[in-house]
Order: sequence, then C-alpha cells, then structure tokens
Amino acid sequence: MTTSPPSASARFDPVFRRILDAMAPTVRALVDGGNSAIFDHALHDRAMHESCRQAFAGLDVFTVGVTCPIEILEARERERGDRVLGRARGLAGVVHSFVQRDVMVDTGAMTTAACVSAILAAVDGR
Repeated sequence: MTTSPPSASARFDPVFRRILDAMAPTVRALVDGGNSAIFDHALHDRAMHESCRQAFAGLDVFTVGVTCPIEILEARERERGDRVLGRARGLAGVVHSFVQRDVMVDTGAMTTAACVSAILAAVDGR
C-alpha cells in the first residue's frame, strides 16, 4: 500500500497573525532608524507578502529565495524534530509564489559557500 506524504498548510490564530503582521513594520522601523537589516522570513501566505510589500515601500530591497528539492526539505523537517511533518510539502509551492526574487539559491544542489557566492555576486551585479 502506497501512502502520500503528509501535507500541512499554515493557519494562524489571531494573536500569531498580529505578531506576523507586525514583523515587517518593525524591520522598517529599524531601517528608518539608520540600521542595516537582513530579514529572514518565509512568506506563508499572501497576507505576509502584502505586509512586507507595504512596510518596505520606497526601500531598496534585495530578495533572496532559498529552495531545495522537496525530498530534502522533508528530510530536514524530520531531522529537526520540532517541525510539523508535512509543513514543508504544504508550503513548497506557496513561499515563492508571491514575489520575484533577485537571486535564487538551491541548498540541495549548492554548498553553503556556493550559495553565499551566488548571493554576493547578485548583490554586486546590481
């Protein structure tokens, strides 16, 4: 008997949604205060993308997409032991669907050093 891998989508209660909605504006406040920032954020739904888009309007934002094959995502999910199994599969088609990235790196095919080099080359090429 063959079973399908689990797939879970993200659902947020109102309290966690308020926290998510406050993240991008908080980063914007840090930048407006003269700070450089790297914001590591997976876009689980369109609302998260819109929050970022609105908060970062007028800024020179450089976006990096990080991906890898679903089998590797699922293995990492299991190895971590603190993840909802199926979340990687459920989000794989969503997190990159809202925005074009300045550069994409594949952590399944590239070493960490190669990913860093690709990101730096893309930043330098702007």
